[in-house]
Amino acid sequence: MKIRRDRSRLIVFTLALILVLRTVSIVYAQPTPLPQQKDDGIDGVVVDNTITLTGHHFFSQFVATWQDLEQPSRQNLTIRERPSARWGSLIWVEYNHRVLYRTFVQPGRPSNRAVAEGAATHVARVLQEVEAQQWLFNDPDLAKDEL
Repeated sequence: MKIRRDRSRLIVFTLALILVLRTVSIVYAQPTPLPQQKDDGIDGVVVDNTITLTGHHFFSQFVATWQDLEQPSRQNLTIRERPSARWGSLIWVEYNHRVLYRTFVQPGRPSNRAVAEGAATHVARVLQEVEAQQWLFNDPDLAKDEL
């Protein structure tokens, strides 16, 4: 009689444990909503991270051309520079830690203005392509910067 009672308790305990584990697995299997990204309200900023006078001139020409473009700019860009005495300055434009444009600019060249204007139009075109990729190729397995 005692063995039957122990066996029936063991069966009840096992069934209760199975029921709890199935409930827990169902709860964990539910998809959780993604956290909302904070909107800090700062859009369209172009950060000057250049060092030399040539880099500052490139930055000012880039920003002047960037503001003259007809599209509203909501992207935050960073213009960085690595000066070199031998080659001039390596200047690149970043968006979300991704290099969009890179060039060498030599000091004292009158063509630097055209290089900065071409860089602004190229970056605008690449940003349009990046936005289109984010809208068209929405893969839940990849982060946005992995596309």
